[in-house]
Amino acid sequence: MEGISSFSEICVAFTENKMSIGSVQGERVGIQLGTKEKGLQPGSVIESVQLSRVGTGLYNPADAAMNGVMLDNIQVHYYFYRGMDLQGENRTANGYSNIYINSHDYDDDIVVDTGLAMEGSSYGETMHQINVEHSTFMNRAITFKNAKALNISVMHLEGINVGVDNNGWIYCENTSGYIGTLTNYFSYHSHKNSNMIELGNSSDDSLVIGVLHNRGLNSPDTNSHLDWVAQIEEAGYKKGMSVGGPRCEEFRLLRRTKGAQGDYSVNIDFYSYLSYISGTEEATYYLNWKEPTDNISITLNHEPKEAIRP
Repeated sequence: MEGISSFSEICVAFTENKMSIGSVQGERVGIQLGTKEKGLQPGSVIESVQLSRVGTGLYNPADAAMNGVMLDNIQVHYYFYRGMDLQGENRTANGYSNIYINSHDYDDDIVVDTGLAMEGSSYGETMHQINVEHSTFMNRAITFKNAKALNISVMHLEGINVGVDNNGWIYCENTSGYIGTLTNYFSYHSHKNSNMIELGNSSDDSLVIGVLHNRGLNSPDTNSHLDWVAQIEEAGYKKGMSVGGPRCEEFRLLRRTKGAQGDYSVNIDFYSYLSYISGTEEATYYLNWKEPTDNISITLNHEPKEAIRP
């Protein structure tokens, strides 16, 4: 797609399962957004589109501009390498609404790199209801680099895991903006030193979060995570109990990348978490909301609130 283009109400898919095996960035693309010769221009609309069994679902190359574009009701699922990969060096005033990214797969043969990557550079982009769910990501679930004045109303993570040590589910580098509500449900902890938000280099950036909510930290939901329930039952746990464990002890809500340059400030207005049973280890892990460093400033405006899951 280039120039002023519209694309709606269609499924784009490769015909074979597991097409993402061996994929790298920009391979087996479902929809390419812009070209070097002509970027995707204001007035372009992509809506009600499903992308399945792709290497990269939506791809904006580094040399393609993308300005004033609306993406609405986009679903990327099943066996992808990257769900949405936005690399353009010139992206401004694009809008994203109701984006659902879910690989539905924990097969060891499938290497899912990233759910949503917004890199290159961008200014003034808005996002509403971004869901990234149910996968083990070998890089991160969501990556933001060089995104200035980013405005996200609602962002939701669920049933995710990172496949390597010392990694964040969400990564921000030289990124500033606002997240109205950030929620995380029933996420795994299979590796050491995981964190919800990892902060890389900063050009004196500030991130503001209105409401941050966690539930089921390394504890499965018995209705929607049956595969996980089976795994913990084999280990001797009962349904509905807090699993916790030493890898949760290493969990942090916020952590700065080792050696990151520049000051980063994070302001959280309200933070709440939901536990199965008050006073359990799980509830303690939720309070690991910061790791003091010399170049990160974290402000929590209200005391954390705990709710009990019935």
